[in-house]
Amino acid sequence: MNSQNNQQPLNPPLNLRAGINSGVSTDVPATVNTLVQSILSELGPEIRARQIELDIDLDSVPLKHHAATISTAIRGLIANSLQSAPHRGQISITLIDSVDQWELEIADTSEPSLAALNPSVNHRLKIFSHGSSPHLQRADRAAFAIGGGIQFWNCPQGGVAFVLVIPKKRMRMVA
Repeated sequence: MNSQNNQQPLNPPLNLRAGINSGVSTDVPATVNTLVQSILSELGPEIRARQIELDIDLDSVPLKHHAATISTAIRGLIANSLQSAPHRGQISITLIDSVDQWELEIADTSEPSLAALNPSVNHRLKIFSHGSSPHLQRADRAAFAIGGGIQFWNCPQGGVAFVLVIPKKRMRMVA
């Protein structure tokens, strides 16, 4: 984790729930960024009580498909890091947009994972055998259900990083 952080204040909860859970569109298109901020706002009391330092760097990524499922995956990863990070620890959240997919990395200052040290086992099996968090298992099932996945590894400077990888829907070219 970077010692220089972009610590973000927790804003009041955003009212995204109606548009995300009911499938009803809202006037303002939801983004992954606003979804992450909303989840952090909901978890704000626990974050403050545990004195967790947040380092947030989010590209702008529209949330066009599978909003409820993506919300479940993100919520699970953030809850897992919050559960795993020590009191006065750090959680770093980075959202990167690319042509074919977007990636949300959530890293924390928890103890390194022994499962992440064994490269012979695929990431999906590691998460289910990890056994540490129902949040992580719920996030993995949600990501898998929409063709995404979760990767994880131990960070060289300490802690564990989980990356939610979601492929973008591509329109087929018609000849």
